[in-house]
Amino acid sequence: MLNELGLNNVESIITEWNQSEFLPSPAGTFKRRPNYREFFSSPYNAAYTAAVLIHLQDTDVVFAHRYRGDAGGMGLFEYDGNYRKPAYSYKAFREISKFHPIRLELKGLEELPEGFAAIAGMSENKNSIALLISDYREGNNPYEIRLFNLPFQDSFLIIKRYIIDKNRNLDLVESKKMVGKNEVVLNNTLEGPAVELIILTKE
Repeated sequence: MLNELGLNNVESIITEWNQSEFLPSPAGTFKRRPNYREFFSSPYNAAYTAAVLIHLQDTDVVFAHRYRGDAGGMGLFEYDGNYRKPAYSYKAFREISKFHPIRLELKGLEELPEGFAAIAGMSENKNSIALLISDYREGNNPYEIRLFNLPFQDSFLIIKRYIIDKNRNLDLVESKKMVGKNEVVLNNTLEGPAVELIILTKE
């Protein structure tokens, strides 16, 4: 529509996005979520945050400003400076955007249930791969991901897994070593809602 009006190459900017303390309600009515204060630091909000960050990478959006990035209310932090769970999602996504900026193709995501999102990237020196998974569905949700044509075959790999869920805040839950090969299979069952960060590093 903008192009039709002669406004070509206009930046697409989201000025505010977040979860609300209010539930979807008829026009002119407002209904707060039960325990809405706890909701802002919930694993669902963490998984939702990670999913939004993942999906934004396939859009033309230039800037997406979260409301809010400060403490309290709908913010990312508590008043004492501690992280809320969505803040850990930003920290996990930083592994992709800053340290693994070479985007890797993931096939088959369109066949997965709504609520599951994933993104993968490789470091510029090709010595490390990171995979970020978000699943805001309830319950035990298994997945399997196969990585092909890894750039560090025949070398030892260190695989580390970090989880955000109701009990953990981007905690390291597994660290193991294996011999690199052409295909590596990663599988797990997430106790959703949850976020998982997997980092594979050439030793």
